[in-house]
Amino acid sequence: MLLEDLNLAFIIIPFIIGGVFYTKIARHKIGHPLRDSIQNLQIMLLVSGAMFLVMYLLLPSTPSLSTFGYPETVEDINSQEKILEILQGQNKAIVRTTETVQWMLFILAFWILAAVVPVLKAVKDKIDLNLEAKHNEKESV
Repeated sequence: MLLEDLNLAFIIIPFIIGGVFYTKIARHKIGHPLRDSIQNLQIMLLVSGAMFLVMYLLLPSTPSLSTFGYPETVEDINSQEKILEILQGQNKAIVRTTETVQWMLFILAFWILAAVVPVLKAVKDKIDLNLEAKHNEKESV
């Protein structure tokens, strides 16, 4: 398959760039920090979900690692060429799976957390304002 030999960076980076542009275009600020950060989180999670779907589709089909196609007898791997072919197929599957997991962790760590932190900050600021208002009420009484 064509995508099996293609470097994942050439597939994922355009999605990341497109996601950045989409988040900038789709973000409509109304001036309320909590609402704006929640809307930003919603957009970022939607784009992340799309990227995760693409990476899921890029995971290799690994029949050689499951029961289908697994060599069961010595006759199935009686030549060095067959052993080499099996090991190369398994190696490609492991490498592609590792690359996909690395990209998923990158997106999770930087993309999603970058969207969650502003929401948490906005909620914290809102709570701080409420606590300050309650504190001021107690002092004035």
